[in-house]
Amino acid sequence: MLFSSFRIQKPQLIALKIALVFSIIYSFVSIFSYLNIILTEQDFYKIYPIETILLLIGSLLLVSGNFLIFLLKKSGFWLSFLGSLMIFFINSSFDGIAFYQKFYGIEFQLLIFFVMKLKKNGVSIWDIIYQKSENVEKFS
Repeated sequence: MLFSSFRIQKPQLIALKIALVFSIIYSFVSIFSYLNIILTEQDFYKIYPIETILLLIGSLLLVSGNFLIFLLKKSGFWLSFLGSLMIFFINSSFDGIAFYQKFYGIEFQLLIFFVMKLKKNGVSIWDIIYQKSENVEKFS
């Protein structure tokens, strides 16, 4: 089943899978960074222990959600959305962070959402996942 998701089908699906792969890689780097901060008890962790753990959990949700989106599962977007909200609000809680810096960690999620909503022949990947369109047969 996992190998069937690698089949090249449509440009939208290819763009989505490329964005998902980059997001998964980026999220894994974040996970290992947060684990390093926690396990080595760096100063950031000593000052913000709860925030660091929540950032780790948000990154784990992003990876889980992106894998599910990659497999075209319905719950994937919502897990990713929850992880993105957690990361955004935790980043917002830090003093001295500019508005655009609050989006660190969720920029790929925004790209993934927009790629999912792109329509070709009246059908988007979002429609395929959620079976909202009657024209799904045109896409497959």
